[in-house]
Amino acid sequence: MPSRIVLMTGGVETLTYFSKELGNVFEEKGYKVFYYDLKESETCFSRLKRFLKPKETVLITFNHIGLSQEDLLYRTQQGYIWEQSQIPVYNILVDHPLYYHNHLSHPIKNYHYIGIDKKHIQYVENYYPDVKVCGFLPLAGMRMLEKRPEKQPEEQPEKQPEEQKKEQKEEQKEEQKEKREIPVLFTGNYQAPEKFNTYIERIDEEYTQFYHKIIDRVLAESEKTLEEVAKKCCLDEMGTISDKDFAEVLAHMNFIDLYVRNVRRGNVVRTLLDAGVSVEVVGDGWEKLESKHPELLKIHPQTDTRTCLELMQQAKISLNVMPEFKDGAHDRIFSSILNGAVSVSDDSRYLRECLPEGVGICYYDRNHLAELPEIVKHLLAVPREREEIVLKGKAEVEKKHTWRQRAEQLIEWIEAV
Repeated sequence: MPSRIVLMTGGVETLTYFSKELGNVFEEKGYKVFYYDLKESETCFSRLKRFLKPKETVLITFNHIGLSQEDLLYRTQQGYIWEQSQIPVYNILVDHPLYYHNHLSHPIKNYHYIGIDKKHIQYVENYYPDVKVCGFLPLAGMRMLEKRPEKQPEEQPEKQPEEQKKEQKEEQKEEQKEKREIPVLFTGNYQAPEKFNTYIERIDEEYTQFYHKIIDRVLAESEKTLEEVAKKCCLDEMGTISDKDFAEVLAHMNFIDLYVRNVRRGNVVRTLLDAGVSVEVVGDGWEKLESKHPELLKIHPQTDTRTCLELMQQAKISLNVMPEFKDGAHDRIFSSILNGAVSVSDDSRYLRECLPEGVGICYYDRNHLAELPEIVKHLLAVPREREEIVLKGKAEVEKKHTWRQRAEQLIEWIEAV
């Protein structure tokens, strides 16, 4: 029975934050947790070797961190330390599997794949039959603890209970207004789509037209996955293609996913700006976004997870644009709700199941963006409705969609082996 868990830190900041959220729960449940810091490999590695015990230890990681031939963890002749020490590996992919074709084509021993989207799991099952699929584990929300209001001076005259209650409610309303100074917030980078023209146009005109055909169809048929659209286009061109070849072809078209993601982000933010709605964004590249009212766009530099959560505590609405998740959820949605902001997002099948309209979230139709400004303006104009939506959502997210619940699911899987 596993009693020791290795978690990776020091790589992607957000994934380090996720790992620490999981680690807190694991330690609370009695597991010994070792954080392997990639920035301190020299000092960590010797301690890691002492920590690893076959049949007692597992590695839980994200996006193949620790499985990408990092120094010390991998040696050409011996392979990975996880294989040498017979350590089961549980890898949570927070991006589409197409980005990890090489890893999934040659999985290491005792490898278990965990998907954050049910469509991603189907993709792995279809194209990587040698990969052991552990299950579905959607991303989760995180909350910053709010500061307690300062005590009022004791010498103030005593109030009657009813009068006191009324005054407290008014003070809470005022406090809420003061805290929520950001009307609309979006946390995430932006890259101008033309940046990807280098990849789209890198071969010849025939390929350029082929790539644009896929892009146009993905944008027009947003209910379909990139896989579905690209495979149809490949079959139209070639007549037939093996699963093995298609997986490799799609892996070389990851720039299409990035292109589409940034077109959608830009379109959503631009739609609000053009309608006269102020938006604050956190991340790089937003100065490249063109709109009718650039003065309504406030740009915060790219920052860490903690700062993003703090900004969510100041926002009335937290905007979300789904990446290639058709049957999963983004952590931005759950974190926004936990930190008191209404999430305004396009949908997915899983999202609709776990968060119905008005339970922490209001949905917009990505195919009818002209309706988005009215949704946002209405929410900004009616604070009471906003607060009711958030309260409903918080109760649901706290119960089902924090890293505590995800850690408990991981424990169930690792103990079942």
